[in-house]
Order: sequence, then C-alpha cells, then structure tokens
Amino acid sequence: MDRTAKDVDRTVEMMDRTAKVVDRTVEMMDRATKVVDRTIKVMDSPDKATDRTNKLKESPIKLVAPLNPTKIYI
Repeated sequence: MDRTAKDVDRTVEMMDRTAKVVDRTVEMMDRATKVVDRTIKVMDSPDKATDRTNKLKESPIKLVAPLNPTKIYI
C-alpha cells in the first residue's frame, strides 16, 4: 500500500507541474495574440504611418553630425 501512495504522490506532482507549464503556455499565447492584434491594427491603418513619416520628413529640425565630437552644438 505504501508503494501505491508514493506513486499517487508522484503522479499528483507531475500533474501539478504540467498544469504550471500549461498556464505559462496560455500566458505566452495571450501575449502573442496581443502582438498579432497590434500588428493587424497597424497594417489596417497604413495611412496613419505614412502621415507620420511625411511629418517627420517635413520637420524643420535636421540632425547634423557635430564637427567636434567632444562638443555638442545646439
């Protein structure tokens, strides 16, 4: 009888571990779903991305490498 109890305990431990792994997998799948949803949302609105890019291109601020790298010119 003692051997059967040990086997049952081991089985319960393995089931607990499996449940934890499944929980983690579900969390990761939820995160992946959120990423996919965001990606689809961005792909559905390419005009907004293009508008933002055009605004950046038209911006009066130009990034220029300083002549002397030890000094920062503003």
